[in-house]
Amino acid sequence: VFLKELSAKYQFINSGIVNTLQQTDSKYALDYFRHQTIGAATVSVYNYVMLTISARYQYRFNYHDYTLLDARVGYTGKRMNLYADVNNILNTVYHESNAQPMPSRWFNAGANFRFTY
Repeated sequence: VFLKELSAKYQFINSGIVNTLQQTDSKYALDYFRHQTIGAATVSVYNYVMLTISARYQYRFNYHDYTLLDARVGYTGKRMNLYADVNNILNTVYHESNAQPMPSRWFNAGANFRFTY
């Protein structure tokens, strides 16, 4: 087992915009990230199996902060890749931009095949 990749990112926006729409409701106004932090680590087992864990902390200007945790396990062969994802492991209830509700914990799996001619 060894660490294959480690990443960290941070974003901060201080636009100086003040909400002057006190009497107007809009789900589109002032909907940007104030803070966003993303981190990920990928480890390899026997050079065939990879495990990636990623975490995101997000705070929107007019919304509460939340943390998301995702994981992917994958197998890499000579001509195929198999993977399975678990997204939103913490089952966080949150909305993306424009007040779009996002799914709770969800799973995904797939395969990629390489053909040579």
